[in-house]
Amino acid sequence: MNSVQKKYIFTLIIGMAVWSFDIQALDARTHDTTPITSTGTPTYTNTKQTLLQGIESVMKQYGIVGLSIALVDDQQVVWAEGFGFADKEQLIKATPETVYRAGSISKLFTATAAMQLVERGKLDIDKPLQTYIPEFAIKSRFPDAEPITPRHLMTHHSGLPEAYLKEFRATSPVKPFTQLVDKLPGEYTAYPPNLMLTYSNLAVTLLGVAVENTCSLAFSACLEQNLLQPLGMIDSEFSQGASVSALMSKEYSQAGLLPATFLHDVPAGGLNSNVQDLSRFMSMVFADGKIETKTIISPVVLNEMLRQQNADIPLDLDQKIGLAWFFDRTPSGETIAWHNGGIGGFNSHLATIPSQKLGVVVLANTDSPEGVVGDIAILALNLMLSEKWAVSGLSQSSQDAPAKIPLNPRKLPGHYASENFGLISIHDNHGSMRINIVGMSYPLALQPDGTAKFTSPNFGGEVKLSRDKLSAHQVLILDSPATGRLLLGEKLAQPHLSKAWSQRVGTYQLTNKGDDVEIPSALYLHIKEGFLILTGGPADLVLTPINDQEAIIAGLGRGLGQTITFGTHGKQQTLRYMGLVAKRK
Repeated sequence: MNSVQKKYIFTLIIGMAVWSFDIQALDARTHDTTPITSTGTPTYTNTKQTLLQGIESVMKQYGIVGLSIALVDDQQVVWAEGFGFADKEQLIKATPETVYRAGSISKLFTATAAMQLVERGKLDIDKPLQTYIPEFAIKSRFPDAEPITPRHLMTHHSGLPEAYLKEFRATSPVKPFTQLVDKLPGEYTAYPPNLMLTYSNLAVTLLGVAVENTCSLAFSACLEQNLLQPLGMIDSEFSQGASVSALMSKEYSQAGLLPATFLHDVPAGGLNSNVQDLSRFMSMVFADGKIETKTIISPVVLNEMLRQQNADIPLDLDQKIGLAWFFDRTPSGETIAWHNGGIGGFNSHLATIPSQKLGVVVLANTDSPEGVVGDIAILALNLMLSEKWAVSGLSQSSQDAPAKIPLNPRKLPGHYASENFGLISIHDNHGSMRINIVGMSYPLALQPDGTAKFTSPNFGGEVKLSRDKLSAHQVLILDSPATGRLLLGEKLAQPHLSKAWSQRVGTYQLTNKGDDVEIPSALYLHIKEGFLILTGGPADLVLTPINDQEAIIAGLGRGLGQTITFGTHGKQQTLRYMGLVAKRK
């Protein structure tokens, strides 16, 4: 499932040069405190025309086979359309009724189901998780850490690993997600709770276990009875795999049709739905928890879900989250509440402006470059806002908190562990600084404010770097108009590698891959610039040994902080990592 921590660059604005309003008005409104006034009931004609022309062009450019979109104004779906094919081989067109795998949008529903139980007095989100899952246990290296609670799970501040990798997604049915609890006692948390936002499918899956235990129904039946059915989401369900409905879309990559897969973490990503059903969910949010005459959740509880929960977490920088909802702001100050998703070839994005009762959902059936579906959704929301109100423009970046003046840039040089880029190094050669990232080297231009700038295609152009000390961690911060402030890496001390670790270098072949997908067949341990590096996955991992058997994945972020255990089986070196087992060749 896609990360939701990244904020997307507006690539579509270049490709969709069909604007019928003055984009320059954006700057004039950004700092205007005059109350926004409605210009009347909109027809959204401009929005529809722009999207009709632009979506087909973007689909062709990125090879997207099928896509559906719906625009919502309060209790009305003002436009819903399908593009391309739900089944290219059978020439079945995509429509607003086409069902897709919604991926991590599922998390909004799992959190809402949990909050329904709060409202009924069956769940307290600030009590230890063991209150609702008595058998839950996991090792910790943080003796002073507070207990993990359901609130931590919903805000991705539990410190739990990103996922239990074995059987996370496979080409054959996997074990029930409730059995995950039995696999955790031998694993470690990655961080103490409330250190920082680290996205975790494992956390939301455990929330699903708590919901099932408290609801006294199987998870899928609980959500069907208490959420999907009352909302009138007649084509939606939670399942390990794709829906058996005739409305279900096929799944594609750039190379063609993909095989069916099954997801272990159903509460985190098992929702099958369409844009019509998801529009009803957004309308419920806009009606303070009601749909037609039915109350799904009280306004007080819904408002708590839409309240920022992490304002006091320094390492979160410009990332804002409620209970499952992520937040950004429009230039005029309205909150955008959103979530995206991705599972196999399916991509999704749901975004709302609750204060203006505007929403959009985009679902697609093809593995496309990250952010494309999100760009379409945010552009659609932008166009709707410009037609509904006398304001032009919408940005996904949160720029309301200025960057803190960092330490002296001369302290930038060193090595950093990064969530997305592995080992980053900055070198100072007689006053000339360069940053080395993913095999490329870029010059750094020191700025009067104590930051440094460089230009890289990895970040869409020019960005600013600074170093700071946050929550006792020396961190490298990236700042750009497109992303806001993001944590790029954590400063590393040069390790001393024992003989035992030096002798572990080599290729490790997975012995229990089975039917798992998106799991590498082999991992490669080597030494680079004095650091242990494990490659073979989506990004290189920097390992910091803590004894002769265990190493922590260095850095701060999604998938980092986790423990990898090395040992021997007979005469062979072995590696164990979140359910995966590998032996050195």
